[in-house]
Amino acid sequence: GERLTGVSSGSLWRGLRVVAPRGYIAQKKGGDSHPYCRVSDAASTDHLYLPLFVPVEDVFRLVQDLRQAATEPPNSVQDVVARLVAQKQSGLVGNRQASNTMAYLSTDTHEVLLDVAATIVRPLVRIVGHLQLTRLELVFIPIHSDKVTFQRYRVADLSSVRSLHLGNADCALEMSFEAANTVAGFEKNRSKVMLSFEDSTARDSALLAIESHLAGNDKVDEELTGAMRAWQREEIGNFEYLARLNEIAGRTFNDLSQYPVYPWILNDYSSSELDLENPEVYRDLAKPMVALNEARLKSFVERYELSPADTPRFLCGTHYSCPSYVLSLLVRSAPDAMLKLQGGRFDEPDRTFYSVEAAWKSATTISTDVRELIPEFFAVQEGEIPPESCVRSQNDSYTSGDFLLNLLGLDLGQRQDGQWIEDVDLPPWANGSVDQFMKMHRAALESRHVSQRLHLWIDHIFGYKSRSLEHRTLFYTDVVSEGPNADMVDLNLIYQEFGRTPKRLFSDPHPPRDYQPNKASAIRRSHSRPFKCVQRLASDVATPIGCTIRHRIMTVSWSDGFLRIYEAGRNGELKRSRRFEGGLGDVCLAKSEVAFCSTDAGNIYQYNLGSGRVVEVCPTAHSGAISCMVCETLTTEETERSFVVSAGIDAVRGWLQSGPLQLRLAYDLDAEGTVVSLATFVTGDKVSIAALLDDGTVVVWLPETLSKGDNPFASPQCRWKTGEARISSKLKGEVHPTVICWVGHDRLVYIANSRMWIQAEVKSGGVQTSVDIDEPRAVARLGNDIAVGCADGSIWRVDAQNRW
Repeated sequence: GERLTGVSSGSLWRGLRVVAPRGYIAQKKGGDSHPYCRVSDAASTDHLYLPLFVPVEDVFRLVQDLRQAATEPPNSVQDVVARLVAQKQSGLVGNRQASNTMAYLSTDTHEVLLDVAATIVRPLVRIVGHLQLTRLELVFIPIHSDKVTFQRYRVADLSSVRSLHLGNADCALEMSFEAANTVAGFEKNRSKVMLSFEDSTARDSALLAIESHLAGNDKVDEELTGAMRAWQREEIGNFEYLARLNEIAGRTFNDLSQYPVYPWILNDYSSSELDLENPEVYRDLAKPMVALNEARLKSFVERYELSPADTPRFLCGTHYSCPSYVLSLLVRSAPDAMLKLQGGRFDEPDRTFYSVEAAWKSATTISTDVRELIPEFFAVQEGEIPPESCVRSQNDSYTSGDFLLNLLGLDLGQRQDGQWIEDVDLPPWANGSVDQFMKMHRAALESRHVSQRLHLWIDHIFGYKSRSLEHRTLFYTDVVSEGPNADMVDLNLIYQEFGRTPKRLFSDPHPPRDYQPNKASAIRRSHSRPFKCVQRLASDVATPIGCTIRHRIMTVSWSDGFLRIYEAGRNGELKRSRRFEGGLGDVCLAKSEVAFCSTDAGNIYQYNLGSGRVVEVCPTAHSGAISCMVCETLTTEETERSFVVSAGIDAVRGWLQSGPLQLRLAYDLDAEGTVVSLATFVTGDKVSIAALLDDGTVVVWLPETLSKGDNPFASPQCRWKTGEARISSKLKGEVHPTVICWVGHDRLVYIANSRMWIQAEVKSGGVQTSVDIDEPRAVARLGNDIAVGCADGSIWRVDAQNRW
């Protein structure tokens, strides 16, 4: 390559000459979508490029860098390119002169509230740049910073924002807008914009900044329980309910590996007439696709049983939703996406989607095809397929059913039976009409037969039967992503190849549409003792880590990383859930509707139970995993403030609420050991802290020590050994419950290694008594008494004097 200068039509130009002696790859030749082809004739190897928006020197340097990268070993090329992109991206963040951002804003008086590296995510496309937020606008500037690809969105048009995974990383978010872009960009009318960030911390910071503006608009995402109730009351149809479930579960039109999934509804694609009142024409929604064919299922089970124990054992290697399945169904409307996925080729003609009936037979008989369907098969109303979808982004005039027609005249090849592939062959009952097919297919989805059984399909896709060998939903990606060697494989590549199972939204059977409240699935049972079990929450994939309850709202952290909020007294109704990256630890409630959540990455999140949003993040509160955390409310005549105590391998730290949403470090305490449980006792604005260590030691900080404002690094005022030489630690993967609890200002009770102890006269380290209760598991303060829960399900009451 070389830089050239010349004059054309009286104007000075500067360009870049590129010589490619080995030819080049031609795409979109003549503006048409066709397989890529190599051009190698001598007359076509010399090219002159005239950059319109950036200096030719910038292009020249980039071409030289890429040319150098091409000489590296294949495994190193992507790393070199990623480094070049990262350098360009980091140079833009915070550098307004480089990004020329202010030239794009309406005025130069807007304060930039957020400036962070970000990448726009679209199907098979990534646009690297950075995101800026002002009071009025969201601005995305690509790394090349030209006005053609620059995008602006009005904050007033923002209707919702939610966090998403991208591949294996919980580092993305998706914003929804109610109106079209007010300033032209390279894409118009995108109702949802997906962005990825460097990590979950950067994403959460962006999410908080954006949500602060969203709250001002008084627009809140539809809750899962609200959507379910609306569906049960027939306020929304089956199509809309599935759309909402897909969205809540993290499925998006912007990511083909997480594309929305809809069920096959019918099993009759050969009859001349279709009677939707006949149950025989419907697919069995009580079974996943894997189990619809008994012979095929038997082969899957046999393969699983014969699989070596030291290899990933899965029931089905392929998945019901993956990029290749999605684009095979949409190839006629999104050919460029298929060409990019397939390396410049369309699929083999005999594998191309050419007939609805043939696709159904393939999905129910062939071992490598268990696909479900996509929303395009049922969307008949305008707006049901959003602008960001493949078919809408490449076809402004797309209408319902266009994906079944070869309107672009693509050359998709000839099958072995001699048939050229054109429009999709429709069932006879459609009478050759795409409109009739779409209307009949949608009517089948909304039929009473499907409405009464759709919850069974939801159990397998979004519910408690997903990722289960017993329920025939255990796929290769489930096993690999959750296996012990997950860190050693490229999960992003696996998800792109094989697809991804949606997030689990329901841990119990989904209620049917004719659900009656008095048919609650929660288990109720009474004890002969003065305690009654009124709620039972269970999961077959996770165990509870932390639990707290206040004002009939129960907040539980689970081992699968989810924080789930339940409404007590309403049959364990799940109000909402949120997954936290890096593993979730303890959870505790402030007096307001705020839960404090700790993570294994050492972060503390403030989660608003009312809005279902993270309102503040305290990153790296500890240098490693947080082993335990408690929260109290400190009161004075003027104020009430939350006080949070957290423990990690580095310290015991006290955090005091300094603003509506902010925590400041008040105490940095050295327990001189690994803390396995914490307890606090508050009187007004005075607090006592007790910590149980894994070497069997109890350490205590009392108010007279902590109230000294000039001594934030106070040493423990009391320290003594328990009756246990060593106590199991959650940080070491041990599961014996360990609990410590204050009972009054001078008495502690603790459970360690399945034994219970009471420590009286704490200040003097006085009397220690062992309580003979079989396998105690949990303890809670009831006024001056203690409630002790045991492994056999019994609950005991112990008074302050150890009479029980």
